[in-house]
Amino acid sequence: MINTAHIDITSTSWYQEGEKKGIQLGRSAGLADGMYLGRDLGIEIGKREGKYEGREEEAKALLMRLLNKRFGKLKPTLSKKIAQLSLKQLEQLTDDFLDLNSLEDLTLWLADKG
Repeated sequence: MINTAHIDITSTSWYQEGEKKGIQLGRSAGLADGMYLGRDLGIEIGKREGKYEGREEEAKALLMRLLNKRFGKLKPTLSKKIAQLSLKQLEQLTDDFLDLNSLEDLTLWLADKG
């Protein structure tokens, strides 16, 4: 009968080979999971950024149509300032649009809030 109280199986070659294979499989599985999660996260971030950029471009286009209809074709310097506004600023200018009675009012608004 073998006294198993003193046998250290961690030093056996079959245990060490199994541990090595287990680590390799774990790394491979972890890498695959990480790639899928990274890809999915990247897609989600891309969708959010695309939606934000779409909202920003549409806000600029709508505001430019309204301003051109009200005041005529804007000077390139004013158009450039409006194109540089953030989405939040574009939304604020759209809210304030009806309060603008002249190009001077628009210029003052841009100087103050743009």
